[in-house]
Amino acid sequence: MTTPEPEPRWLAAGGRRLFSVLHRPPAPPRAGVLVCPPLLNEHARSYRLFALLADALAAHGLAVLRFDYHGTGDSDGEDADFTLESARSDSGEALGALRRAVAGAPLVVLGVRAGAIPAIHAATAGGAAALWLWQPCTDGADYLAELQARDAARWRAHPAGLRPGEAQTLMGLRCTDALAEGLRAARVESCVPGAAPPVTVLDAAGGAAAPGPVRRIDLAAPLHDWIGQPGMGRFPRAPVHALAQRLAATLD
Repeated sequence: MTTPEPEPRWLAAGGRRLFSVLHRPPAPPRAGVLVCPPLLNEHARSYRLFALLADALAAHGLAVLRFDYHGTGDSDGEDADFTLESARSDSGEALGALRRAVAGAPLVVLGVRAGAIPAIHAATAGGAAALWLWQPCTDGADYLAELQARDAARWRAHPAGLRPGEAQTLMGLRCTDALAEGLRAARVESCVPGAAPPVTVLDAAGGAAAPGPVRRIDLAAPLHDWIGQPGMGRFPRAPVHALAQRLAATLD
């Protein structure tokens, strides 16, 4: 059977509109997957990767909902409106929309990089059956410092720094004080024995072992080395499809 075309749709989230895309499988879904995207520049740089993954998961019988947080991507709102608290709220609203779309099928939440922070909140509060964490950043202060270091290296040719009244940016995107403060305060326990819902960590081979019963999936090089690259890079379909098959198998 042919997988249906992805469906762009608007989600109502507390009076705001979130842009989303629903990837439906060719038959009634056996599960629904919500993708909580990474933050700031990593969202734009990985957009193609997770569109490909959503298509591949749909071919394995999973409905996948991708969305943009308020104040990011194609959703309503200004850059200055985006905070970690709004990302948590948006993720919960998006999970509710996915629940309605899959009519009782179990739910999975996929958090990418710092998107793990709202993903864990949504999965826990929303009764998800599983939580997938892709190269998760579970310490917001460390993540912020990492972005600041990359930003400093990227913009070293402009040593004068910000002009008076100029907004703070990281890697070319607005980073408000509220977002920075939220990141510094963010601490999550995502990969601990007895975690509920069950956790699968996706990361580069040779990384820190996942403790206790947490499942680990090693990412092929094209799927993990995009973070530090200055360009968008390419995401070959073969490793994406192989990964989708492995992820779908975790739900069997």
